[in-house]
Amino acid sequence: MTFPMLIGVAAQHRPTERPTTPFNYDRMRDAGVTHVRLGFRVPFTDESMTTTTPEFQLQEREIDQIAASGLKVMGYTPHPGGDPDIGGGYPEWGGSLGSAGYLAHYGAVSEWLVDRFRDVADAWQISNELNADLFAGGMTPDQGIAYLEHGAEGVRRANPDALIGFNMAGFGDTAMAMYRRLLDPGGFDWDYIGCDGYMRPDLWPEMFDRLKAISDKPIIVQEFGWASAGITLTEEQTRSIGRFSARLRCEYLGWPRDWGDHEHTPEDQAVYVAECMEQFLNEPRVAGVLFWRWDDAPVCWLCGRPSSTCPGTGRWGLVDEQGQQKPSLDAFAEGANRLRSRAPGKEVDSRST
Repeated sequence: MTFPMLIGVAAQHRPTERPTTPFNYDRMRDAGVTHVRLGFRVPFTDESMTTTTPEFQLQEREIDQIAASGLKVMGYTPHPGGDPDIGGGYPEWGGSLGSAGYLAHYGAVSEWLVDRFRDVADAWQISNELNADLFAGGMTPDQGIAYLEHGAEGVRRANPDALIGFNMAGFGDTAMAMYRRLLDPGGFDWDYIGCDGYMRPDLWPEMFDRLKAISDKPIIVQEFGWASAGITLTEEQTRSIGRFSARLRCEYLGWPRDWGDHEHTPEDQAVYVAECMEQFLNEPRVAGVLFWRWDDAPVCWLCGRPSSTCPGTGRWGLVDEQGQQKPSLDAFAEGANRLRSRAPGKEVDSRST
């Protein structure tokens, strides 16, 4: 199976963030975007799968707008933990968490979602970052692996031509162990390896090498980004804190110092995007990149405070809350144009024969 370079941004309506400005899909397309990445809400009111929720119906209308704009969707199926606006809180339908009945039901819901959005969603990420406690919702890594495989099987039943992959948060021990298990040749035949990285740009080659040592599948960078606001801690503060979790952003109202002298400013965000894009261009196995995220948000969804106070989740966009361009948008657009036109890796074989 082959597919062209996929360029995307995370962009979806999240009521908990209290957005005020609609998405400008024309501007996305002008920046080289081919796909909008979004997490699908749990669609049904109960496990009978007969009635959709009002919140999901709003999401259906949002996806209609994406389709009308000429863009495609890179969708991801629901996950047990995390923000319900992007698919979090998948309930214990069909059985208890991780049970055979639960997994089978999840596969059926995934199949339904793919069939429902067959015309616009041609690429799928199964669940989201199940090596992270925030999204795993109490599942063990073994249960997470089974969850991903059942979701993937549901997607393939509904649309054998869709691209199917999964992602992990970072490249730590749990992530790499799950990658090895999931990419075992005897398991599900994934189309791509998804990865998420919020790190110094020069670390990407090492992370790609780790994935290439496990599998020869194409690689899609599902998430990368750099916040454009918030304090940057000193090196001493960063060392004393140790592992910096997402929720610590809300406590410190900022970020560890992990990229030399660079700060969290709009200008350094643009430098970050440009340098990451250069790393992606230099790796022939990269078959897609998706930036997190398109827009700034008025509210941090983790703590509920205004993003002007807590930049934890709401100051990562290529455009600001009012939809005005930041310097990073030009860096993204230039990198996207080069990626889409490069010869090596323009089409990548993925599915086993």
